[in-house]
Amino acid sequence: MRSSFSSRKGVLPATVILGVCALIAALLVSDVLLKDMELPWTVHFVDLLFMSLLLWIWFGTHYVIDRGQLVCRSGPFRVAVPIKSILSLHLGKRLWVGYKLSLSMKGMVVKYNRYDEIYISPRDEEGLASVLRQINPSIEVHGR
Repeated sequence: MRSSFSSRKGVLPATVILGVCALIAALLVSDVLLKDMELPWTVHFVDLLFMSLLLWIWFGTHYVIDRGQLVCRSGPFRVAVPIKSILSLHLGKRLWVGYKLSLSMKGMVVKYNRYDEIYISPRDEEGLASVLRQINPSIEVHGR
């Protein structure tokens, strides 16, 4: 059984990520159109790489349940959590320090193993929690 959940996208991350991409694009276009090319091409290449990374994170953040694992992806970053090792889910909670593969301030904390936790922000928190509980009924769900 393979289930996919898209990430909720908040206003602050949207403003930062898309604003920085728009700024980089505007600077690149103005430099090319004005034909000044004051900056060397390597600077433009690095700018394009950074903008590509930000857009990859924006469009590539999602969560997949596949082969007994919760796979969390955010651009090039990936964490696979065995569902049998998940101890609890805390819906509507924020994680201030730790691994965050989310694009929103509203999300859930997944506690697994003994001391590990990850913050994710699926659009359908309850749906993800119910699918995880179908696979591992011993998962405790807190909040909401």
